[in-house]
Amino acid sequence: MLTDSIRFVEVISDDAGILTATPETVLSGNVFVGAAKKFQVGTIPVLDHHTNVQLVAGDTFDVLFGYNPSDYTITVAHLADQTPGNTGASHLLIGHSAWSNGTKIDGSMPNNGAVSIVIGAGETYTVPLGYHNGLGIVSAKSLAEQTMGTANASHILIGKRAWVNGKEITGTMPNNTAENIYVGLGDEYTIPEGYHSGLGKIIVSPLEEQTQATAAENDIVVGKTAWVNGRLITGNVPKIASQEFELPINGEYVIPYGIHSGLGKVVQHIPMQETITVTPTFQEQTINVTGKYMMGNIRVTSIDAMNYKFYGEDSVAVIESNISTNIKTGAVYIEIGRIPVDNWHDQATNNVYNVKLVCKNVNSNTDLWSTEGMLYINNLGPEHHGCDYVSVLSNPAESSTGLKIVISQDGANHEHVFSLKGTTPTTMQSLVPNNSDIEFDIFVYNTFHTRRFGDDHDVD
Repeated sequence: MLTDSIRFVEVISDDAGILTATPETVLSGNVFVGAAKKFQVGTIPVLDHHTNVQLVAGDTFDVLFGYNPSDYTITVAHLADQTPGNTGASHLLIGHSAWSNGTKIDGSMPNNGAVSIVIGAGETYTVPLGYHNGLGIVSAKSLAEQTMGTANASHILIGKRAWVNGKEITGTMPNNTAENIYVGLGDEYTIPEGYHSGLGKIIVSPLEEQTQATAAENDIVVGKTAWVNGRLITGNVPKIASQEFELPINGEYVIPYGIHSGLGKVVQHIPMQETITVTPTFQEQTINVTGKYMMGNIRVTSIDAMNYKFYGEDSVAVIESNISTNIKTGAVYIEIGRIPVDNWHDQATNNVYNVKLVCKNVNSNTDLWSTEGMLYINNLGPEHHGCDYVSVLSNPAESSTGLKIVISQDGANHEHVFSLKGTTPTTMQSLVPNNSDIEFDIFVYNTFHTRRFGDDHDVD
């Protein structure tokens, strides 16, 4: 060790004049003896490995202070890559240059500056190729300058449009359809204002068309002339002198052929008859109007009269009914039969019926009692319509039996209804042994009917 130290000192002593290193010239971490002739540690930093670097125009790259342990490349991108474009000389204003795709381009685009021009309707102006500064103006002449004229609406056909002195005008001149106008002799025709196509005609009608008629010589007074269908004819109908003729009743007067003045007369004297009022009686009356001219009506006054029909012995039963029942104490109401409404049996009639009632013992087939009488129903007058009316059969047996036959009006079905009605007393049961069944024979006959005179139906 001592030997090595001596030798190190000797080297330093011998080389002292050439030792110039300082820490700033030695890599960081390395020990050395340099200009200071003592051990020192280097301070030059050791840099990290660096990749290649590519710069574009305008970029900068700072190379760091220190030791670079390996090589790396710094390149600048090709100008063509940094100036991509599609500009040509014609796209660049003349007198100016630019780069495109790495190539310098001198502009050839014309500089037109500000172009000002005025053009008329129908004219065109081709804007020249090149640059315009935006101050140029292409203007059209005013419509008034290009549509100068003198027409107004009345000079232009109706419905048509035109431009005059810059304004649109719709025509008002009438458009007259071409037609043929026929005028008669002595007539005149005013040609209407407006447009005519030149195809219309004004024609004077022929004389035969202007004198169309049906008269003949025998229709015109003698000595008078007239034009008929274009021909002049002379009449031959004689003139008849005025006269007055007395016409007897049922007489006849032949008017002579010829022209009458209207002053002649045919007179007839007939007696007049004013209105006559007749009052009906039971005797026949004759109203003397023979040979008279009626100036009014024959009026027959009304009377309150009635048509009637009496059946007498010729009457036949309109209802024949047989009713069997078990007699018990209590109310009895049995419908016997109905007569439909007809010419006599309706709401405007008085009806009288003959009714016969026979009570029989069914077990012994014997008559217990019988009775008959009249039933009357009054349907005259509007106050009775639609109501029911009951007429009691008055007979000796009624008081003992408590039964009666009633008649009522069924307005809805237009029928007269006959019914057996009443309260059966205990005395009735005593007439029938062992409370046997009984039956009733009922007969209804038309007897007498009336109808107001002048109603809708006549008397049969």
